[in-house]
Amino acid sequence: MDPIKRVKEWWGENVNAQPVWRVERLPDPSFKDMLLLLKLAYEIRRDTIVLGKPGTELSLLFHSYFWEILSCILEPYAPYVITGIAAIHFHLDDESIPNRFDIITMNSSIQIGLHEISFLSIEKNSAFFQSSDVEKCIKHIKTKKNYVLTIESPESLLVRLRPQYFRDYPQVISGFLKTMDFDIEILRELLLQKNRPIIYFRLAALFEQMGKNSDAELLRSIAKATTHRAAPGKAQILKYPLPLIIASPKRLSDPAYVARFRDQLRMYAHYVDSKLNGINFPRWNVEKIKLYIEKNKTYDTYHSSTIEGYRVTTEEIQLLIEGQEIISTEKTREEIERKMALKGYLDAHQFVLQAIEKHFNNNAALTELMIRDIYAHLFSPSIEAGILKKGQLVQYRNDAVFIRNSRYVPPNYLKVNELMRCLVEEINGIENSATQAIIAHYGFVTVHPYFDGNGRVARFLMNYLLCRSGIPWATIRVEDRQQYFGSLEIAQCDEDVKPFLVFLEKYLKEKLAS
Repeated sequence: MDPIKRVKEWWGENVNAQPVWRVERLPDPSFKDMLLLLKLAYEIRRDTIVLGKPGTELSLLFHSYFWEILSCILEPYAPYVITGIAAIHFHLDDESIPNRFDIITMNSSIQIGLHEISFLSIEKNSAFFQSSDVEKCIKHIKTKKNYVLTIESPESLLVRLRPQYFRDYPQVISGFLKTMDFDIEILRELLLQKNRPIIYFRLAALFEQMGKNSDAELLRSIAKATTHRAAPGKAQILKYPLPLIIASPKRLSDPAYVARFRDQLRMYAHYVDSKLNGINFPRWNVEKIKLYIEKNKTYDTYHSSTIEGYRVTTEEIQLLIEGQEIISTEKTREEIERKMALKGYLDAHQFVLQAIEKHFNNNAALTELMIRDIYAHLFSPSIEAGILKKGQLVQYRNDAVFIRNSRYVPPNYLKVNELMRCLVEEINGIENSATQAIIAHYGFVTVHPYFDGNGRVARFLMNYLLCRSGIPWATIRVEDRQQYFGSLEIAQCDEDVKPFLVFLEKYLKEKLAS
């Protein structure tokens, strides 16, 4: 068979089923060079390639198959185990890409950068693998494409938790403690190996904070039976206690993923509140707010639409505002979608303006119906044009969604209804209007309840909450797109809302002198 034909046939059989390969596992040593030459594969490292269609961006493939790539890269370092915060995220069913992985191996220490997306810190720890109970410390997990990753078990992670994690990742640790069902017998065996009673008392105190009183009492009884020392003081047990705002039992009605999301929203709201406290944002009356929104409608529509990748002009937007049609010789689906997106944005803009006037300064509770109505107005023209089906206006997404070139992976669609309920409830519990708006924006795009339009709905939601309290409308400009998306990704993947707050605070302060 012709070598090129053979390579192409093999590629067709594997590009979807097994996209990532170690070079030594290819059918023939010549395959790598031929695949790269034909642009049917892209080099991750000298020993690892990922298959893809010609012209596909390597960054897109990297984000799409990250966990499979990670599995192949770590294969030569076996036995290994992913530990630390990255492992905890995985146990919490979060498939977003951490910016750092801590990994321990039997006999290697090395640091590996993964295309500026993530970083692997691999350290030698022979003692971990030589333990008689090592099998109780690890879990073998398969990715969606059936590649294997080795993750430290929840019990082992708990025993080896570093005190600084409580300081740096409080909401992650809180979610881990509240929602994981730890095997107490395995915990007992691992703790006895450590022979450090303070860890017993520390974990008991943490379990008590989370409402797991029976687990806490069992750990204390084991500690007392294995040491003659008095229990250490509270300051010694919890060097960095969890913040009171999340150090509480999980609601019985909350699934694990909701409890985790609720803790994050509360931590972020608390932080945003503390930073915005003392800033006297302008408070305009309703007439001034309405006048400003109307005056800047073209400007806002241009920037919010362009941020999402639509090619639009202010002249076209002005024509639509004046009730005229955009004249175009193109009849492609892309052109129709573009026109309907503009019409939908202006329709939603008008709806939000009316809602602001109706609810101005009356502290009305936000409802999911309000959010659904914004979305419905945004996409009604697309329904009328036959681009979308009518049923898509009244329901959240019913499948997975992927954010291009982002480390963040939105939650499974089966979780969306509960997460949206949690989001609305938490927003309504926030008193500061600016904090409400920022958390609503963050929370909505994090749940990502729709296949399309999430960014635009989030910005409408943010501005509705701002303007109904008299704070002027904030239009995020397209030239800030990279910083905007980057700061969101950090909040979603790295537990740090500060960059997102700093980004939005700049816009909120622009009208201080008005």
